[in-house]
Formats: sequence, C-alpha cells, structure tokens
Amino acid sequence: MLTTLFKGVEVLGQKEPLLLERKNIKLTREEWNREEDTVPIEKYNILKESRKQERREFSQILDKVERVEPTFGKAYYRIELDEIELTRLKRKLVE
Repeated sequence: MLTTLFKGVEVLGQKEPLLLERKNIKLTREEWNREEDTVPIEKYNILKESRKQERREFSQILDKVERVEPTFGKAYYRIELDEIELTRLKRKLVE
C-alpha cells in the first residue's frame, strides 16, 4: 500500500504522455489562432469599428462637461445629462 502511495502512476500501469515537438503537432485554425494569440481580420475590423463608435459617444459626453466656479467654495465639474441619457449610459457600461 505504501509503494502505491509513493510511486503513484507507475504502479497503476499508466504512462506519462510523450513530449511532442511543436512542429509535428497538427492544429486546427482555431487552435492555431488561440496558440498564437491572433484574431481573424473580420473580428479585428468589427472591434475597431465598435471602438470608433464608443470614442465618438465618449467625446459627446465630454463635450457636455463644464467647469463651474462658484463665488464661494471650490470649483467643480458638472455634466449636462438628462435622466434618460444617464440610464442609457449605465446600461451600456454594464453590458
């Protein structure tokens, strides 16, 4: 019993898998992309276009920010957003 505990896999007759050279392994396209950390060009273009849209929306929100300097107290920033725009923005950020 102690020998099986210390030898583990060898006693049960299971062999460790052989190490294969990387150049001899056949991979599918998806496995290759995952291995190389590459993205198909169509997916890249879609992500790039969505990023442009997000930048435009963020720029529009930044245009609504204005600095307020009260007579007494510190200056602060105010964003001119109505409640509908704010809830839409919250939903989009949560998704």
